Amino acid sequence: MSAPKFQYKFNDFVLLPHQGILIHNGQTVPMTNRVFKVLELMVVKSGKVVMKNEFMEKVWADSYVDEGSLPVAINAIRKVLHQDGQKTVETFSRRGYRLNCQVEKSPVQEIVQKFLPIEKNKSFKTRILEILFLKLPLNLQKSSPDFKKKFLPNIYRLSNLLSPSNK
Repeated sequence: MSAPKFQYKFNDFVLLPHQGILIHNGQTVPMTNRVFKVLELMVVKSGKVVMKNEFMEKVWADSYVDEGSLPVAINAIRKVLHQDGQKTVETFSRRGYRLNCQVEKSPVQEIVQKFLPIEKNKSFKTRILEILFLKLPLNLQKSSPDFKKKFLPNIYRLSNLLSPSNK
């Protein structure tokens, strides 16, 4: 039996660590693997200061980098989080950083079940697609070119990544 997969919800974001995906308002947010790992570490330890040496040990353990890589990653995270000033990611001079917001941790399957009742004839992937489609603005649910080009591939890709059959 595999370990449960969790998602972390904060502000308008959902972080799926087991898939390496950050979602903002239904859209995946592109970021490098290292930046994602820095964000993941801060989200998991939300409200606590993550020390610089812990970032180095957990994110850059397999390579040699100088300490300048961490502030670059933090700045990228601040841009992604649409942060004004330094409110969401707080800097503790010469010590580390803290994610300063409410984070809700939930098993991925439990979140899906909260939105749609389980029907025996529906697969997990089908339920994911339904949830994502229901969350779309009404003007995008119509057969507009934007919906077909931008949303459908992302929704299908996300449903494949969230499927419990993918390990």
